[in-house]
Amino acid sequence: MKNFLTKFISNHKQTAPFIFSPFPGNCTYKTLKKMFIRGYLAWKTAIYLHFNEEKATHVFYYSLTKESFDEKNSHDIKHFLNFISEKILLWFENNQNINENLKTLNLDIDLHNAAIKAFATFQSQQTEIHAQVSDEMLDHLKEMQKREWEIYRDVIYAASKQKVKLILPNEVERYKQNSILLEYDIEERVHIPQCRNKVKSILESMNFPASTITSWLLVISEAITNSIKHAEKGKLILLYDNNNKEVIAIVEDKGPGINLKDLPNAVFVEGYSTKKSLGQGFTIMLKIASKIILSTSKFGTTLILVLKQHHNESFLKQAN
Repeated sequence: MKNFLTKFISNHKQTAPFIFSPFPGNCTYKTLKKMFIRGYLAWKTAIYLHFNEEKATHVFYYSLTKESFDEKNSHDIKHFLNFISEKILLWFENNQNINENLKTLNLDIDLHNAAIKAFATFQSQQTEIHAQVSDEMLDHLKEMQKREWEIYRDVIYAASKQKVKLILPNEVERYKQNSILLEYDIEERVHIPQCRNKVKSILESMNFPASTITSWLLVISEAITNSIKHAEKGKLILLYDNNNKEVIAIVEDKGPGINLKDLPNAVFVEGYSTKKSLGQGFTIMLKIASKIILSTSKFGTTLILVLKQHHNESFLKQAN
């Protein structure tokens, strides 16, 4: 199996890159292992069907784009081979007869035999597969996820004209190293107007113009509303950066995070919204905030709005 993994990764580096959808959100180690083994079975089946190495490799990587292939789609061979492999794994886990169950799918005889041979190979190497997936291949998958995140970060930063920046969760803390004006927990909808009124009082005491305060309250309200819409509770931390003369609003939640593939639409498509997105108000945030910094993972999302008075005045002039 080690030779297989080494050869597999080596071949992947030598061929043209295969662009596939982002990994499903919130992948656990157990889920990744299942996706890998399913992909291995589908890849092996493709080999026994005499696919060339590149096409067989595509079949394997396609397994990593979905947690489940529960719908039969015989028109897409990559999908269909992974569908069959997922069925085989389910039958195997339930101690059912693989050969008899495969017959219920009414497969072509060559495909049926290839799937049986792939399963036999899997059985003979099962112990080794489980051992290897925890190190060499899993490290490879993590590296691919890291590269994918970096691509999204760089593209969004460039396309937003350096206005929207993705950061890792461990980078959030440095944005909190400013003078704290307010910390407020948002657990119920009734807390939203209460929080907004406190922010308004603070900004008024700092002698910001009424029009600026109105604009900033709009984006802060949208951010804290989203924090409890998609999570049990949120938190606002309002700070002031005296060096750069900026108000910084940090909104945190403990929700499921935002899928990477939704971020470009959330940033660039006006009115775009999904269950786990930044909401339709993100468009107005882009116009009013001078910078937007975002960190999202399966443990939650942190949205950092950098608010600068001269930027807001430019926005108001354009609006008028």
